[in-house]
Parts: sequence; structure tokens; C-alpha cells
Amino acid sequence: MDHSFVRRAFSPEDQLGFQQCMAAAFVYSFNADDFTPRSPEELETASSETWVNGEGRVTSGYVVHDFDCWFDGQPVRTSGIGGVSSVPEGRSKGGIRGIFEKQLPDSYQKGYVFSILFPFSHVFYRKFGYELIQRTPVYEIPVDSLAPFADGTPARLICSGEEIQSIHEDFGQDCNLTIRRKKDQWHMVSKDPHKAVNFTYKVGEDAFVTFKKEDLPGGDSYLIKVRDMAYRTPKALRSLLGFFYTLRAQFGKVRLALPDSVPMMDMLAECYDTEPVTSAHGMARIVNVKKALELKQYKGTGSFTVKVYDAQIPENNGLFSVTYKDGAPTMVDKDAPSFSGDPDLEITVQRLSQLVLGSLTIRELMWLDGVSCSHPEKFEGSFTRKDIYFNDPF
Repeated sequence: MDHSFVRRAFSPEDQLGFQQCMAAAFVYSFNADDFTPRSPEELETASSETWVNGEGRVTSGYVVHDFDCWFDGQPVRTSGIGGVSSVPEGRSKGGIRGIFEKQLPDSYQKGYVFSILFPFSHVFYRKFGYELIQRTPVYEIPVDSLAPFADGTPARLICSGEEIQSIHEDFGQDCNLTIRRKKDQWHMVSKDPHKAVNFTYKVGEDAFVTFKKEDLPGGDSYLIKVRDMAYRTPKALRSLLGFFYTLRAQFGKVRLALPDSVPMMDMLAECYDTEPVTSAHGMARIVNVKKALELKQYKGTGSFTVKVYDAQIPENNGLFSVTYKDGAPTMVDKDAPSFSGDPDLEITVQRLSQLVLGSLTIRELMWLDGVSCSHPEKFEGSFTRKDIYFNDPF
């Protein structure tokens, strides 16, 4: 594909063109007279970069956000793809494909390990190496059902993410792909919560929640719509649920998304009080296979070989030999000349992303296309299910 017109949006014209492209794609009002382009100095230090496509004018584009996400207890550089848009007359012409095919190799060279996004279509983004990673159970629970959790833990309204940074970090280390927020990435905490009607409460010293209100049918009460939450321990989560109960005079229900490992149905006295709905809304891909395999935390001692297929990033194609001892990798070699025979696993980068991040086990993956495994036992101990939880809007 011709990538001649794929570029970073440095010029004022391209910056404005991308804003107009998004407004046309998502059908909202945009006044060019109110737009001020960022200076070269601002663009150089920004925590995101914009890529665009189009001859003469911007017809497609998206934003690449620079994140650190937790992976097996350690922060790794991860890109977040957002604002993916094309003008109506530029759709189905390969504009977005052209950007991905140039931008993804660029991310590899810049040291990114993973990339995440919220898709409008899983089929569309699968073409660029992304795969469904996050399946989050969402619970809608009557607040009265949370009475057993009320333990008197004090709660305090806060207006700064710095006050709860350590709670979020402790929570994130137990999940994969949770964003380790920098100071300028606490967008869900409102400086003026009463004006925004967006409240963040620190519950005790080990939990917090950010929520908005939503009308319930009938208009007699509201629903607590949880936008963000974190907790250090199971006890802290129970105290957080008890905090919701203290709001029962105004709120009839609470809706919250929890990591998959939380046994919410068993925690409630009456499990009929809620019926979770699975939200399949997060996709991810490995950007650097070698680095991901080097950072992976293994169990015990062992070795395996895996042959990877990646249509966008050439450096990810090939045979990787991995040896680990006492849980730590001792060697991750690519295309070793000494190797002979068939690999233990042949897999697309989409399926490998699911395996490495803990979205699916090797036995589950063997039901799917893009996977051929002659020795699944080599992957069963270290590649287990893991909580995956990212909810930051971008």
C-alpha cells in the first residue's frame, strides 16, 4: 500500500484538518475560529501524537497516547489508540490501514511493548493485529443488598488524583494493562466535583471510587454509575461496597465493572439480586514480541519455541526460543540458527497477545483459528488467566 501521504500532524493545517476530520466522522459541531494549534515545542513534549493520511487535506487520522501499563506487576510502555476517524468521502479507501501500517512499526522502534484501544468493530481492528483482550463483568446491584458490607469506614471527597495515586498503583499491579497514570492522566477526578456532578471519594486508606448519577426509570431515585475505582485488598473492596449503602437515600442501584476474579455473585447474600453482563470492549496487541516474552513472569523452570506471524511489524515475524529458570527468563532468542524441528507453538500475533496477557489459556486458544500447538503442556503453567482491567477514556 502507498504510504506517501501518511504523516505526523505537525503543521497547523494538519492539526486543524484532523479536528475537522473527527468532527465530520463523529458528527459534532466544531468551530475552526476557536482552534489554536500547538507549537512545535508543545508537540515535542506532549504525551500523545497525531497521525494523519490524505493528499492535500486530512481525510483520516488517529491519536497515539503514550501510556505506562502494568504487565505482570511491572510498568511497560503501551500506546493507546483513540480518535480513529475518516471523513465520510474518505472511508473504505485504506486511509486508516495506511496509518497503522506505518505507525505500528514506528511504535516498535520507539520502544512500545503493547498497544490498546476501544473498538467500534472487533473485525476491523483485528486486521491490524489487535484482538479481544478484556471481557469485564458489569454488575447492577440494588444498594439495599449491600447492607452487610456497611462497616463504618470513613469516606472523604477528594479533588486530586495525587491523593489516591498509590491505591491505584497497588490495584493496577494485580491486573494487566491497567494504566499507571501520570499526573496529567487523572481525567476522571474533577477539580470541582459539585459543578461537574462527578464525585471521587476515598474510602478509608485503601480504596476509592469515582461516580456520576444516572436516572432510574420512574424518577424516584438514581443509579450510582461507577466510572473508576480501585482497592488494595478484598477488605477494602467490601468497605467500598459498604460506602455505596450509605447513599441509599438518594440511590437505588449501583452499576460497576469489576475484574473477572472478583466473586461478586458469591459475595452477595442473595445472588439473584444481580445478573452480570459481560462487556467485551477492550482490544490489545503486542507491539514487540521479543520484549513481551522477556518481561513475562514465568513459573518454575522450562523452555518452549513459538513461531509468530505479524502482518504489520516485520520484526515480530519468526521463531522465538524461550528458556526460563525459577520464573525468570534466561534467554529469549529469535531465529536461532541452532534450532531444528517444529516449533511447540505456531500462532498469529493476535492470538499470542491473548496468551501472553492472560486473556485466554493455551487450551482455550486451541479452539480458535490462528493457533497450532503440538505441546500445550509447555504453556499451561506460566500462561494462565489474568485479570485485565483498563477503563481510562482516551
